[in-house]
Amino acid sequence: MQVYSIFLDKDVYFFNGPCYLNGIPFKNLAEFVNAYLTCNKEINNLYIAGACYSSSKDTAEKIVSACFGTVRKYNIGTISEYTKGGRSAVDDAIKKYQTSINLNPKDKKDHRKMVYFLVDEEVVAILIGSSNFSKNTYLTKYSSEADLMLLKYEKGNSNEKLVKSLENDIQANPNGLLVSKSLRTVDASFLQKIFEENMGQLKK
Repeated sequence: MQVYSIFLDKDVYFFNGPCYLNGIPFKNLAEFVNAYLTCNKEINNLYIAGACYSSSKDTAEKIVSACFGTVRKYNIGTISEYTKGGRSAVDDAIKKYQTSINLNPKDKKDHRKMVYFLVDEEVVAILIGSSNFSKNTYLTKYSSEADLMLLKYEKGNSNEKLVKSLENDIQANPNGLLVSKSLRTVDASFLQKIFEENMGQLKK
């Protein structure tokens, strides 16, 4: 298995963009998430460790609809939060637009910012922050951010078409994205173990 990484510098895609993912333009992080979901139509489950979430009904609905759309349906759950109760507005927005996975995080401050993309039970990509799951970081120019997307690639898996496009980016870097791949074969459970450790934030 290989792991491909995409470095996402907000100053590049927001101020100098758009950048492109497999020909799909994006100028903010929500548009990048939506572009990736467009590239990988097998994804059906997502889990969010959003740290400081959008807290108002309006901003939560904007970020959830911008990331995941309102037509194609996903099962989405929030794993953890930095402030107790801070994910409630996002959970309500997920229930409005998508199918909510009801999860119960431990009463513990968790400041990691990660989004996990799964095909059934298999983790095929992880978006790793600096970006909180909030309007300011995903939709506006409020602050500079740097995020990293990790993609699992094996011949025939759901990322194959996208990876072929990224191989061209590694060679030519046509749109400002910094793309790299692992120098050696990676254990097939690498991304899965990261996800399972984060799921340990849930109450039994």
